[in-house]
Amino acid sequence: MTLQRPQRVPPYASFHAFRKPPSIVESVLGPSATSVDDGWAPFNGDKGTQRLCELDLAFLSSYAIGMYFVGHLGDRIDLRYFLVFVYLMALCCLCCWECVWNSHTSVGNIVGSVIASSVLDFGWGLSFALPGVVVIVSGLLVFCCLVVTPNDLGFEEPGKEIEMAIGFLEAWRLPGVTPFAFCLFFSKLVVYTFLYWLPYYLRHQVSLGKRGEYLQDYQPLIDRVIARISSWPVKRLSFAGRLQLIQSVLSSIINFWAAVFPLPARCIERLEQICNAFLWSGAPNSARGAKISWDSVCSSKASGGLGLRRLSGLSQLFGLKLIWLIFAGNGSLWVAWVKRHLIGERLFWTADFSQSGSWLWKKLMKFRNLARPFLSSQVRSGSSTLFWHDDWTGLGPLIDISGANGPRVCGIRSMAVVAQAVSNGNWKIPNGRHPILVLMRSCLPASVPDVSSLLSDIYLWRNTADSPPEIFSSSKMWNTLHPSPPPLGWTKTVWFKRRIPKHAFILWIALRNRLTTRDKLISWGMVVPSHCLLCGIGQETRDHIFFQCPYSSQVWNRFFQHRSLSPPISFEDIALWIQSASPNKKVKVI
Repeated sequence: MTLQRPQRVPPYASFHAFRKPPSIVESVLGPSATSVDDGWAPFNGDKGTQRLCELDLAFLSSYAIGMYFVGHLGDRIDLRYFLVFVYLMALCCLCCWECVWNSHTSVGNIVGSVIASSVLDFGWGLSFALPGVVVIVSGLLVFCCLVVTPNDLGFEEPGKEIEMAIGFLEAWRLPGVTPFAFCLFFSKLVVYTFLYWLPYYLRHQVSLGKRGEYLQDYQPLIDRVIARISSWPVKRLSFAGRLQLIQSVLSSIINFWAAVFPLPARCIERLEQICNAFLWSGAPNSARGAKISWDSVCSSKASGGLGLRRLSGLSQLFGLKLIWLIFAGNGSLWVAWVKRHLIGERLFWTADFSQSGSWLWKKLMKFRNLARPFLSSQVRSGSSTLFWHDDWTGLGPLIDISGANGPRVCGIRSMAVVAQAVSNGNWKIPNGRHPILVLMRSCLPASVPDVSSLLSDIYLWRNTADSPPEIFSSSKMWNTLHPSPPPLGWTKTVWFKRRIPKHAFILWIALRNRLTTRDKLISWGMVVPSHCLLCGIGQETRDHIFFQCPYSSQVWNRFFQHRSLSPPISFEDIALWIQSASPNKKVKVI
């Protein structure tokens, strides 16, 4: 080609200069912006960022098209018209390449960034218009001032030579073209991968930003639960066997994760769907045929459920445990890191952590108000217990009793520890008649802690409202946070000590009136006969098929006549009657 390198530098730089405004303005339209109502249309709306991406896509599309066509045009049309045309189309950088790396990109990016950012405060539209004006003016200058031949300056032109355009196949035969083409291809592939696809991947696959609760982060947990279910011989398991596996194996896997990371709502919902499907169908994908709702299944056995726990309460439970560990787990590396880098000298209960920590930490901070009444401190040396903000007297935090003026009136600073409130074996409370002073003297214990002791203070937890402080107990705390509904009378008939699990599960379904009898099938829209299969007379319901049917009544009468027992004929009544039917334990078990 006849085009020389100095003539190609400005057009190539102009291409990159004109590509900088989208990235400059896009930073303003990002999620961190406080308003998207300023600037020019169509970039001042909710879809402003999308419009900028479309604009950048247009540049890249023209770039790709020019890679194929512009080089051929440069060999066939006048140089002046060619440069001006590709100047305005931002394609002249593609007419010829001499090396993989050059300064055109840097010069164009710097110039474009300076121009776009200098007018950004006056309106987003100017960030696009001004670089465009600069490119147009440069193109006109090239058209007017470019020297194409020596004749333009009054010099004689040397002997003309007939030049032929090199075709596509002829170009591949030139030495060095093939390795250079592959080198350029892979270099651009790497550049654009990091420039465009890496931010996209980080945005959609990595938990960054305000929420970060993506299901992909917890997909290994879901995959592990599904893999464990798939490894079991489901066809040989009864309902009771599946229930036992959920209680022992699956719950252990989920609890292990939930104790370390708060599970997002979408993950919890998916795990509950898997457990529900496995209980009723044996497969992790479909709960078709479920007889009882998952809410009822997850209630206590005394209230008519199966004793499972709702996974939605695990985040709250283990969040409270992590808060307790922040105070009680002095030997934990995580606790030491949290105290140094997140809490620092701030008060844990009232500090604003909205600008620090990950989304896990921010979610944990939502449980502070719930956790504070349960946490208490056992003072031994008073070196770590806060005098005003920790519950060490059994009456709650003293700041709640005295009010905000307590530290000022008593002369004890707000963040002081208990040891700093002791002087010469006595409390440092002034002898005055101020109501706060009188109140504080009545609240403080008579025994003053030994501040010279080497023993550290101990943080404890009230697992129930009426129990003394102790170590955190997940089971007790669950019962406190989720009190059971009133017990039902028939549950002892189902869950007695010598029960057969398979039979107990079926009896539990029957007592909840969820057996697949014909009246149920008809209510579901199925076309089936309604008469009883045993007697062929009455409608088949739960009460009829067990007690009201002539055939079943005859069976019951022959069974009970040997013991001279006369049970009731109602299903609920007989469930209560069994508990007091006979003083003989063996007869009761039968």
